[in-house]
Amino acid sequence: MNALARQAAEFPNFTLTALETGDLSDRDAAFAHAVYDAVLRRWITLGYLVEQYTPRPFRENEPQTQAALLAGASQMIFMDKVPPHAAINASVEWVKNSTRSSVGGFVNAVLRKVGSLVATPGETPMQLPERTYRPSWANRADEIPLSDGRALVLRAAVLPADPIVRLAIATSHPSSLVQHWCEVFGFERAQQIVTHDLCDPPTTLCTAHAWPPIGEPCTPHRMGASSVFTGGRDELATLLAERPDVWVQDAASSLAVQRLRAWKGGSDWVGEGVIIDVCAGQGTKTRQLAAAFPKATIIAADPAPERARTLTQVAARIGERVRVVPLPEVYRHWQAKAALVLLDVPCTNLGVLARRIEAKYRFDPSQTQRLVETQRQILESGIKLLSPKGVLCYSTCSIDPAENVEQLDWVLAGGDLKLEWQEQTLPGGLPGEDPTCYHDGAFAAMMVRL
Repeated sequence: MNALARQAAEFPNFTLTALETGDLSDRDAAFAHAVYDAVLRRWITLGYLVEQYTPRPFRENEPQTQAALLAGASQMIFMDKVPPHAAINASVEWVKNSTRSSVGGFVNAVLRKVGSLVATPGETPMQLPERTYRPSWANRADEIPLSDGRALVLRAAVLPADPIVRLAIATSHPSSLVQHWCEVFGFERAQQIVTHDLCDPPTTLCTAHAWPPIGEPCTPHRMGASSVFTGGRDELATLLAERPDVWVQDAASSLAVQRLRAWKGGSDWVGEGVIIDVCAGQGTKTRQLAAAFPKATIIAADPAPERARTLTQVAARIGERVRVVPLPEVYRHWQAKAALVLLDVPCTNLGVLARRIEAKYRFDPSQTQRLVETQRQILESGIKLLSPKGVLCYSTCSIDPAENVEQLDWVLAGGDLKLEWQEQTLPGGLPGEDPTCYHDGAFAAMMVRL
């Protein structure tokens, strides 16, 4: 709960670091991770339910009190094997030791009322409550959507009457973000997007260049060129170590390079030319570029030192065709030399919120505008790297028009580039569906220098 208290002090700006459980048994460590993850994923939902039984807004409580209430409520709402009295007692004892003993009574009283939302009439806190579920969630005021597709039925219709606000609370998204998506996509599609964010994302591998093909424990993804890994962590580590032609990459993330490779019928349009991956990050698309364009020289760069170190390791595994170059050097020495420039720019991550759970809480129009300005600076610099008739690929893992189609409009208004194609992929897959239906949201566009 110490980690939750630190997050409460910083909310909505979560800092996702590894949970320290070194002094716990494997079983207790797994339980601590389960509680911590449940709270982070459903922070807004849990805070709202707790607030129904507190005299002041939830955020006005001190961080330790918030942590105790969230941890206890998460167990009673989302963990059907935890006796309510155990969840309450653990929260009460921790908060008494962390703040003041008097706070323990307050936490006890609030959590008992939260527990009554799922307890059957006549049950005591010592009993494991009999829960009621519906096979699917319909955004009703008396139900909470679960990651397996079902809805947990509450014993009071406590969620807001307004359908948009209710949708936001039930799925743990800021109301401003859900309202924004309703305006952009319409209510029905917005509901699908936020429900998608409750999925437990599968591990997806890019297997488009795998030879020989991989069988078990992989299942072909429905989007093609990818597979869902169904084995254990050790199996995955072994597979990735043995197969340099396979790497972890979401199916939607791989679409941009796939389409680039297919342009003009195959990879020959790049030939032995230069490809520059400006925002290479951990090197996922760098690996894909190297596999898709086997004759090209690839220059990879990233401004963050820690990512540049990882990128160097990736490049070493691929071979001499891939060079990791500091970004200032790229801009000094490679202007007008690239046949292809890939700009996978920093963004709000609004297409990958099932994986980047902290990003949804940070949503703010001012933050989006700051990122838009950063993206434009990268675009301006990236265009200068293009040779005549060179190709620029712009991509994000966002679904916000301000970062995608509106950026294209801004670039194309300059008259130096011609749009060849653009593709918006909205998040796919809902809780309870087969993992092969799951994919992130992404955007990509290809432009040619005139």
